[in-house]
Amino acid sequence: AWRTSNTDRPRRGFSLAEGMMATTLLAIAVVGIAGPLGAASEQARVGEERGAALVLARELMEEIVAKPLWDGGTSCHLGPESGETDRSKYDSVDDYNGYSDTTKELKNLSGQTVSYSTPMVYTRNVTVAYRTSPNSASVSSGDFALVTVTVTSPHKQVVQVWRVLTNETLLP
Repeated sequence: AWRTSNTDRPRRGFSLAEGMMATTLLAIAVVGIAGPLGAASEQARVGEERGAALVLARELMEEIVAKPLWDGGTSCHLGPESGETDRSKYDSVDDYNGYSDTTKELKNLSGQTVSYSTPMVYTRNVTVAYRTSPNSASVSSGDFALVTVTVTSPHKQVVQVWRVLTNETLLP
């Protein structure tokens, strides 16, 4: 009868060295894939923050441009007048100069606190600057105003929205 010894049989499985090499290659592949995935995730988060900041900026800008440029349509005074203690009492664009709020204490025009869907805090600031023409330098009074709404995201992304407004008496 023909007999074979254990040494003549083909080996099955991996040696310890082969297993370690395979593990090392797998670890390198995982690290190579994880880097771009982490970067993509961070990019998505930044995009979401910028999108939310842009919505907040546009919302406030639309509220502002719905008002006349001057108080009572006749006087230039940057910032709120006496008695205009909060945004619900602002009656003109120029009242918003220096306005600031956060999503932590965001209020609607009635003065009621609005819950914002994220625990992160965004900050909004408004500046109003008078102009004698749409592209002139800032002046103390004028028929035009450059309104800038700046929103800062929780991770310090800054979004700005600008609009040039005119005194409605100049319109035909």
